[in-house]
Amino acid sequence: MLGSNNYLGLAADARVKEAAVQAIRTYGTGCTGSRFLNGTLRLHEELEESLADFVGMERALVFASGYQTNVGVITALLGRHETVIADRECHASLRDGICMAQGMRGRSVRDSYTTT
Repeated sequence: MLGSNNYLGLAADARVKEAAVQAIRTYGTGCTGSRFLNGTLRLHEELEESLADFVGMERALVFASGYQTNVGVITALLGRHETVIADRECHASLRDGICMAQGMRGRSVRDSYTTT
């Protein structure tokens, strides 16, 4: 999440602004939808290939936000009949990922996090 909170102070950097202008000229202003439906650009694929090479893995997957990352990873890794132990104050993305992975069976995750 280096981009959304400007942790490195690069949002106003002239080099970053010029790179953004060049990216718009090359790729347009957006993908017009989710990557699943119609929003994957060759640029996304190149980034994932470069990241996979960098970490020495066969493939890599980039998500657009931390929320999507948590939901996507949890639903991919958590089995339907597995138990999850999580703090009731955990981020909504974690709760949503758990609900989706478990198919909202039995007691809802919301009930599990409610304080008494």
